[in-house]
Amino acid sequence: MVVSGPLAGSLVVDLTRYGPGPYCSMLLGDLGCEVVVVDDYRAPAAAHARTKAMIGPGAPLGSQGSWMRRNARRIALDLKNPGGREVLDRLLDRADVLLEGFRPGVAPRLGIDVASLRSAHRRLVICSITGFGQDGPYRDRAGHDLNYLAMGGLLDGNRGHDGEPVLPPTVLADLAAGGMQAAIGVLAALLARERSGEGQSIDVSLHEGVVALMAPLLLRLLGDDSRSWTLLRGEAPWYRSYATADARHLAIAAVEPWFYAAVCSVLGHPEWLAKQFDTASWPAMGHVMGAQLATRTAAEWMALFGERDSCVCVVPTMDELLADQHLRARGTFVEVEGDGSRAPHVRALPRFSDTPADIRRGQMPWNFDCGSLLDELGFGPEARERLYSEGGVARPATAPAASSP
Repeated sequence: MVVSGPLAGSLVVDLTRYGPGPYCSMLLGDLGCEVVVVDDYRAPAAAHARTKAMIGPGAPLGSQGSWMRRNARRIALDLKNPGGREVLDRLLDRADVLLEGFRPGVAPRLGIDVASLRSAHRRLVICSITGFGQDGPYRDRAGHDLNYLAMGGLLDGNRGHDGEPVLPPTVLADLAAGGMQAAIGVLAALLARERSGEGQSIDVSLHEGVVALMAPLLLRLLGDDSRSWTLLRGEAPWYRSYATADARHLAIAAVEPWFYAAVCSVLGHPEWLAKQFDTASWPAMGHVMGAQLATRTAAEWMALFGERDSCVCVVPTMDELLADQHLRARGTFVEVEGDGSRAPHVRALPRFSDTPADIRRGQMPWNFDCGSLLDELGFGPEARERLYSEGGVARPATAPAASSP
């Protein structure tokens, strides 16, 4: 298989299980890295049971995060077993990047702490992804995406008109605050290694990542600019969504004066032109806009706004988004061959002119690449059987157990 991405030739070993780690390795894999996922040694039944408990009976097990294991090769190791560690060490001899998501203190107990790894593999980039980072009072706390969004300020900054926090429909902490931050860190560390010849460790905190996403609001609050805080939360009547007569919604983001003037013109309110930042006028303006926009359908309004450069759009449904003509024209949605079937994916992004990112295969089953990886790492038939029988490596489904003498 020819790999054309900008990171072709780099090897990422991924010890992570959920959310930000798999998303990071997916991004790196899309960019051309070979990704080897070290699966939990235990059969996947336990993980499947947890998934069913979270998403409910009848839901497909592959629906939660399976897309993040595209492009990855998979081998199941017991990292507490000498044989499993032997395989991991051989992988790391070849690796450029190690991703791990253990709680602080766990990696040293497994013998894969930063000091040990850097001593043995000086060019290795080690990226640790945790909820609260490697130090500080919260470092040992458990958490999920919702907790990091809450503790990072996003839920307080995203309240509805009733004052209740509004949850985003995607895992922002896992993906944007964690996985993307980790991928950026890895890319920068690989570039730094080209100059220094040395790898380094990266400490990614999902909590800090959310705080960084909130910086536009938090830093203005520190400067006592409360106006910016209210603007992005929908208090400004020209920066919010409104219901239309057909129960659809328009999103109006008329921030610049010329966009705001276009909205005032369509709605027939020239007297509002001088009141864009008159916060005392906002409640009354919002009430009038809401009542007026509710008198026509979304299509009727867009026929009026569509002729102007006004930053107004219809809020599409998810089904409409999947059928969107612009996304279809750009080939944003693709189907990829994976575990015996074709599955939909969002294409590998961004788009490179000379070294395109790509999806080479979809998710494969647990431990799927065990045999080929062990062969590439120099483990012959007898050595592989030893690893299987001693419990360091999970026996692949296609490898029969050795017969008894």
